[in-house]
Amino acid sequence: MIRTILNKSNTFDLLFNWNNGRQLVDQLEDCTELPQICIIDLHIPLMNGIEMANRIKEKFPSIKLFGYTSSIKDSEIDNP
Repeated sequence: MIRTILNKSNTFDLLFNWNNGRQLVDQLEDCTELPQICIIDLHIPLMNGIEMANRIKEKFPSIKLFGYTSSIKDSEIDNP
């Protein structure tokens, strides 16, 4: 869903679209130019969105992170 929205937007360039957190972190480590923003789904395989966000914040502090989920669990929505 997010990919479709971004592809229709002239505001953002979609650099990566991964289906699991490990692939994204690996790709960021190999990047010559880091993205400004990462949009993270909380429910992804191999490395959940919270764990992935923590790794990105630790290794790549310049990247702004936005999380999204379709969950209605308060514990997931309120997690910083």
